Amino acid sequence: MFLKAALALALSVIIHAPATAQDTPTARSFGVSVIGIPVGEVNLTHKISEKGKHVYQSGFATTGLLAIVKDVRFIMLSRAGVVSGVMDPEYYTEQMNTGKRTSSNKVNFRPGDARWDPNTAMASVLSDRPVTEGCGFEKDVFDGERSHRLTINSGTKQGDKLECTGTFMRTGGYTEKQLSERLGYDFMVRYVQRGDRYVFDMAEGHTDFGRVRIHSN
Repeated sequence: MFLKAALALALSVIIHAPATAQDTPTARSFGVSVIGIPVGEVNLTHKISEKGKHVYQSGFATTGLLAIVKDVRFIMLSRAGVVSGVMDPEYYTEQMNTGKRTSSNKVNFRPGDARWDPNTAMASVLSDRPVTEGCGFEKDVFDGERSHRLTINSGTKQGDKLECTGTFMRTGGYTEKQLSERLGYDFMVRYVQRGDRYVFDMAEGHTDFGRVRIHSN
């Protein structure tokens, strides 16, 4: 299922980037393609509550001709505070429709839990980040059933572009058979410098379903 591949890539390119305070919600959209074929769109909205909490809602849906034969979609919602400059997730919910079945899930994170939920993770990679921050990063991601270890290893600066590479490894919630088939994914994420900020441009990686790319619309 290409949806799982797109999500795997989206989660595998996470670099921490707390969003700037705002008075009104912001919204952005991102295209998703598999082996060069457009398959859907991710829409992300973000707002900061009166208590300073970051609330993210993201949705994915198949588009174009594919939507006629395979209606795949998800909605994820999360809330996170910021502790010592680092996102601190509080809860996460998801509603999934794979085209064959529907499911829902909710996770409450205890204070001090260092893990991130998938939605906070995906929102963070798609957000702007300070130029002063490099690529090096490690974080555990947990969706209530499965866990992963994200490692950003290195970065290359070419003109106004920063390309970061890393891995997204399975660490829990998988069967021995699943782990024998694949331990994780490699990826690349690219940002473009705009003044003192890096703005997300695109990310891609090779998965079981071919090359998956997520790009800014």
